[in-house]
Amino acid sequence: MKQKQLLSRPTLILVMGVAGSGKTNVARSILERVNAVYLDNNFIADAFFPHTRSDAEYLKIRRNLY
Repeated sequence: MKQKQLLSRPTLILVMGVAGSGKTNVARSILERVNAVYLDNNFIADAFFPHTRSDAEYLKIRRNLY
């Protein structure tokens, strides 16, 4: 396996798309090439909205992202 590329400065790579569009596969492909950390949106969202992701505040934020 090739050595992973180090990025020259801190970089945030967002992979967004609808369900089933291949976001996880794209993220894994990126991780194979660069020295990076994978942050799962579901894990992060649950920290802010632990009870439900259908409440009004979450849906308001989500609409602004997509």
